[in-house]
Amino acid sequence: MNSKRLCSLALVAIATLAISGCKKQGTTSGDTSDTPATAGEYILSKVDQKAEFVLFESNRSKPSTEDAGFIKNDETYRVGDDNPFNVKPELTVLDEDLLPVSASKWTYDFDISATMDGGTEKVGAQYFSIVNAKNADIQFTSSAIGHKFAISVCPTHIDDSKVASFTKSFTVEVVDGYNVYDAKELGYFDTRDDGQDPDSWTDGIKEIPCTWNAFKTANGLNAALHPVQLVFHKNLKITTADIPADYVYTTAEATQLGDAPAAGSLKDRINLYVRDLPNKATINGNYF
Repeated sequence: MNSKRLCSLALVAIATLAISGCKKQGTTSGDTSDTPATAGEYILSKVDQKAEFVLFESNRSKPSTEDAGFIKNDETYRVGDDNPFNVKPELTVLDEDLLPVSASKWTYDFDISATMDGGTEKVGAQYFSIVNAKNADIQFTSSAIGHKFAISVCPTHIDDSKVASFTKSFTVEVVDGYNVYDAKELGYFDTRDDGQDPDSWTDGIKEIPCTWNAFKTANGLNAALHPVQLVFHKNLKITTADIPADYVYTTAEATQLGDAPAAGSLKDRINLYVRDLPNKATINGNYF
């Protein structure tokens, strides 16, 4: 990759846990009004912190070592404003026979406050919206960038005595960026137009142009979006399903090259992700 395509990559970490309450609790067990094929009530047995937040806290607390390098242990969990951010906790739900069932139909109450002018205050639509109460998705606005928010989330329709133990809370800082939950979304790092071949390379058989935009469109991503940051919210593993098929050797191509075992592997000398300057690019790893 030539110098004009060099980009700045920053693996940044971040989230602190807090405790506070939510509002609008109701009955003693889960709401089954929109849960199909059930009889009787569901029982919410247990609520745990979202697994990725637990992993973040564990990774952040690890000491610096010669192998791992220096780890800064006091960063706040970063969240982008380009797309929704998921805060759904881990629910254990039982049916009337005390057997585990899906918690997908549960809804949640939220309590969000921000540090403003040296104090803490509740905030509303100027800074965020709840885009999916069942999936616990929050969309921050551009006005939220640069601010820290304490978020508390708890399931609806629980007994008041369970509110404190069933409320899960944490602190985030909002940045200008895109929240990455799927390895396919790493394609947002690439800013090339389809057909562009920046280095005029071949795989030994044919010239391979960029096809990222077509891949994004086919996978429900916005080909016109070029986020200035990609913010990780889980560990990601890139597979051949997460990149354009043109970048992977087919069985016929590998055989033609006399290297049959190469079938299904990444093609040689390929520029998988290219970011043309001056397009700013930061990868914020959140300790994942």
